[in-house]
Formats: sequence, C-alpha cells, structure tokens
Amino acid sequence: MNPADVNYNHLHVFYIVAREGSLSAAAKRLDKGAPGLSEQVRRLESALGQELFTRTGGKLQLSDFGRQTYEWAASMFAISEQQLDRRRLTQSKVLRAAASPEVSSTRRAAFFAPLFRDPHILCRLRHSDHASLVRSLARGETELALLGEAPPDADDRGFAVDLIAEDHLVLVGAEGHRVHRGGKCLTYRQGTRLRAQVDAWIEDNGWVVETVGEVDDPDLMKEAVREREFIAWVPSVLAADEGIEAIQETDCTLRVYGVYRSREAPDRVTDAIRTLREGAGHAED
Repeated sequence: MNPADVNYNHLHVFYIVAREGSLSAAAKRLDKGAPGLSEQVRRLESALGQELFTRTGGKLQLSDFGRQTYEWAASMFAISEQQLDRRRLTQSKVLRAAASPEVSSTRRAAFFAPLFRDPHILCRLRHSDHASLVRSLARGETELALLGEAPPDADDRGFAVDLIAEDHLVLVGAEGHRVHRGGKCLTYRQGTRLRAQVDAWIEDNGWVVETVGEVDDPDLMKEAVREREFIAWVPSVLAADEGIEAIQETDCTLRVYGVYRSREAPDRVTDAIRTLREGAGHAED
C-alpha cells in the first residue's frame, strides 16, 4: 500500500466502519450520514484498487485486503487516539484558579496546598486584582477565584459565592516601634468593605492617622511595616510574623470568598471548594 495514494479522512472513516461493524453504527459514532460514509469508503477502495469489504446480505465483511488495511490503520489511529485521550485527561484535570491580593500569600499557601497534592488535579493558580478576576470569571477564563469581597452583582452574572474563611484584622507596627493612637498608616483602597471597616474602627477608637498609602495586598503592608515608619491593619495570620508587633486587636474582618460560575461548574470546581474549606479549617487551627 502506498500511503501517498490514501486520503486519510477516507481511511479514518473506513477504520471506524470496520471497528464498529456497520455503516449505521459508524454514522452514529461520527455523527454523520451513512450514505456519505459509504461513498468515502468506496472512494478509498477506488484509490487503492481493491475492495475493503465484501457485501453479502446487506452485511459488511472485511476482505483479506481489508483486514490488512484495518490493521495498518488501527496501528496508526491508535497512537492518535491515545494522544487525544491524554490531552482530554489533562484538560479534565486542570483547574484554572486565581486569587486577589487581599488573600495573603500565607493564606493562599494553606488553602491551595491540598489541591497541589491532589494527583487528580493540576491547579494553575494566578494572581490578579479583584476587577480583572471578576471579568475573567465572566468570560470563563478562570473557573474559581478567591476574592476578598463578593461581587455585588454575583446573582446577575450567574456566580456562586461561598464563604471560605474569615479572619479578623490586627493593627500592627514594627517590633519595638511605639505608637500612641496615631501615626502614618497604610490602609485599604477607598470604596472597599475593608476600608469602610478600618475607617469606622479608627473613628470609634479615637485614633488620628495620616494615610500615606492605599494597598490591597496585606503582604505588602506587612513588609512596609517592617521599615518602622508605618502602621497597618493586617489579618491575624500575619500579625505574628518576625519583625511585626501587634498593637491592638480589632473587630474588622477579612473574608475570603470562593467565586465560580454556578451553572457551568464542573465537578473539579465544586470539589475544590470543599477542599479549600478544609484547608481554611486547618490554617486556623
């Protein structure tokens, strides 16, 4: 057989017909009409100059040449199908996840470590701002996002929102740096839930502060505080880090939400939500 004489679309149709045992079964498998498949098989026979099937009593039987051709085609298409199966398996395992800056790196590590250890999941995690992640969820580019605030229009967008964890904020300064109800502070962006909470706490507790920066990222706040010039409100999980000293506990809370498209969520996403909740529980122990 000269491979140059073969139309590989026709060969694939022949391979499926032979494997399925009939034109009707092959048509169902390929979602195509049986007459069209029959014509492609005939064209392949014409190109090869020999019959691939014997047609008796309305049934198809492979000819001797047909059996040889089928074995050759099977060895070739089996490799392609294995590669396709591996690709489908990889795609089915991939979880496209993301987190906004409000979710500190310490928290992300605790949340996602169980997913990284799961052999059935390949977690691709990225980091971006809140608005970008909401748009990415809406476009289907991200399957699951951990956000510091629930999108206010979640229902309209078809998002499911699950509370994963909650942590209270602690006012911190550099170790040994004494402050008395005032100082230069780093706080959260204007218009966010966290900023509203911190502003209310400042007023209720009689602090006088100079806001020198608005930051979404608690990790960045923590590192800036080490420079001994600033105070900031960070999640309690960061308040015990080296070089940081807790000044005062607050009633402000940072919530972490798992957000995903509810109508299109595959099992790997809902399973991941359950795993993230478990990870959050361990992180708080």
